[in-house]
Amino acid sequence: CSDKTGTLTEELLSFKLISSFLSSSNKFEDQFSEEAAKKNKHIFPTFSKIQRQIIASCHSIMVYNNEFIGDPLDIEMFKNSSYCLVENENSKSDNQADQNDKLFYQGYEVLQELTCNKSLGSPIFILKRFQFDADVQRMSVIVAITKENQNYIYTKGSPESIHKICKQQTIPNDFSNKLQEFTNEGYRVLALAYSQINEVDFEKDRNQYEANLTFAGFLVFENKLKPETTEHIKLLKNNDVQVRMVTGDNPETSLNIAKQCGILSLNQQINLLDYSNNQFTMNGKKSDLDQFINSASFVQGQEQLVITGNFFEEFLQNKTNQNSQQNQCDIESNTCSKRTSLFFTLILQYGKVFARMKPDQKQSLIHLLQKYQNPEQGYSFVGMCGDGVN
Repeated sequence: CSDKTGTLTEELLSFKLISSFLSSSNKFEDQFSEEAAKKNKHIFPTFSKIQRQIIASCHSIMVYNNEFIGDPLDIEMFKNSSYCLVENENSKSDNQADQNDKLFYQGYEVLQELTCNKSLGSPIFILKRFQFDADVQRMSVIVAITKENQNYIYTKGSPESIHKICKQQTIPNDFSNKLQEFTNEGYRVLALAYSQINEVDFEKDRNQYEANLTFAGFLVFENKLKPETTEHIKLLKNNDVQVRMVTGDNPETSLNIAKQCGILSLNQQINLLDYSNNQFTMNGKKSDLDQFINSASFVQGQEQLVITGNFFEEFLQNKTNQNSQQNQCDIESNTCSKRTSLFFTLILQYGKVFARMKPDQKQSLIHLLQKYQNPEQGYSFVGMCGDGVN
């Protein structure tokens, strides 16, 4: 089993563009950075003020000895904002910084200060961070735009997560189509959102801040395969090693990358299993769990499944809870009903790509693969490779 980003693909992502919906033209328009505009005279930098401020501030980057420390994606994003991080006493630890030297704004301690060319934007004070949470798939910052004397919450995260917390009138009708256009190309896609805050109150719950936001566009990165990945996947498969991709990225993006490197065959049917809006779906078509179980004979002939973390968790929880109550099934103690056990085995056997997987789901998958290892099914040892987090 292998993680995707930084393992199968290059560690460094390349900023591509921000795509946002313009009501004036009733369509999405792709907006590029100054750096991209310098390389291509046919495109123009058109970030809005809000977009520039979001990508400048919505991260956890630090500066140490004039070098950025933080997530490579965040660093690549920030470099395209035209903002600069101010290395001041607030950036130091509590042991390093004297309380008298810390910067405050309207009574709030400033966690980080950002400056920019006057023609591009106002200085930004970061007052609070809601760190990235895998359960909600997003992070946020509360900021003060000093020259405008205004406060905002800026949020970035998975498109599906941002979609849920935005005012529906700000979500374009072709949101899904535009997203699929990018993911079909194998791009890594995040979504941006914001809201003005009338009064900052740090006692408020995170969920109260991350609600009724305005959609601000898609943030698009290119994440190319490592040159050696395809050759190594072929070598492993030629030596009867089954290869699985286990990633937190979007299912369609992951599917595309898996096709490129040979984890998924182009000559066989690919079925994508998901769970959303309280419905199980296969290839986007809604169905209930019983229909999935009853279709085991059909699925048995399809050896390529792309499975989302939502499906993985909901299927196991649903069947374990349902059948445990009937004293018929307990996944962990191997007492599943024959039909459930069959479908469960098919998921583990034919699941080639596991996408939008949270860290604990990745761990559960590896444990289950190890628990159900069977030489007759083609494997007797399970390993996982990835970055330090994995």
